[in-house]
Amino acid sequence: MRKRGGEAAAQAAAPFAISQYERSRAPATAAQAGAPFAISRYERSRAPALALAFTHIPRTGGTAIENAGLRAGHCLWSRLYALQRWSSGQLGEAIPGQAIQSCRFFQQPPHKQVQVAWNSSCCSWWHLPQQMLLPTSYYAAPLRFCVVRDPFTRLFSAYEKGHAWVNYVNGSTLCQQIETHRSGRKPASFRAWVEEEAAKISSQPARNDCHLLPQLTYLAPTFADLPTLLSMSHEKALASLNNSGPGCNIVLRFEQLRDDFERLMRWAGLDTVALLEDRVPRVSGIRGNCLSPTGVRGQLLPASAAADALTAADARLLGYPPLSSSNLIIKKRVDSGYYSS
Repeated sequence: MRKRGGEAAAQAAAPFAISQYERSRAPATAAQAGAPFAISRYERSRAPALALAFTHIPRTGGTAIENAGLRAGHCLWSRLYALQRWSSGQLGEAIPGQAIQSCRFFQQPPHKQVQVAWNSSCCSWWHLPQQMLLPTSYYAAPLRFCVVRDPFTRLFSAYEKGHAWVNYVNGSTLCQQIETHRSGRKPASFRAWVEEEAAKISSQPARNDCHLLPQLTYLAPTFADLPTLLSMSHEKALASLNNSGPGCNIVLRFEQLRDDFERLMRWAGLDTVALLEDRVPRVSGIRGNCLSPTGVRGQLLPASAAADALTAADARLLGYPPLSSSNLIIKKRVDSGYYSS
């Protein structure tokens, strides 16, 4: 079991507590509930062994996990849960006291209806940290898993999301373009983008659909990694984590996602929930060393202050090498465990 430090806890302080009523609607087993998270008539489905919710941290393979639950017919997780509740008129408010407002950036459903206006920026409902959402039985489920990843490769994934040209270039050309790319007269390199985003993130935390929020923002004050969880019985896990506070309390690793996800589903009695066949990760080094975890760090050394502002807290809490370790050899990753995000 791990507890977040003072810095992390301060950022994660919940503006409200989960009510006893909502917690009572998230029973320990689906056999007691008749549905994965006991969300009345909106999520009737075949009952899995445990009430297991998913917390979507942006750029960590969340869509692949949501789709896996949907294909199996068991779970409406995160994004799919939000869409279902919106269509039923049940989302209510996000961020205490602030009514949901659809953003103007997206004019076509379903995006228009589930984007939340936050400090003049836009953020999808399912990308909001749980601490900012009014509690429902889904978010009060006793076990809530998520995926975390190397904060530097996640940062590049966020850059790539808004720079589609990256998908069509490989090798040395890609590495050169990442350092020199321009949009008209404006520098649009990875490094320039990081410096620009770091300067704006404090006043606009929801920028880029919340893709730059620290991963620690989504974690409960107390959480367990997968090996710790698997060493527990269901009863002990429920007793240990049910009062962990709002947020994700079971952490999987993006670098070994396929294996971690399979083991968690087996432990929870959800063997039919599976990810699709592996896709080659964009940030794995296969498209050029500049896109390896070491290479991404090397690109950001000249912009270390900006890069640290966006990654340092996650690197410390989650145990990934900081920017200053970019010259070290990082443990070889298992490519079959990655999912592009």
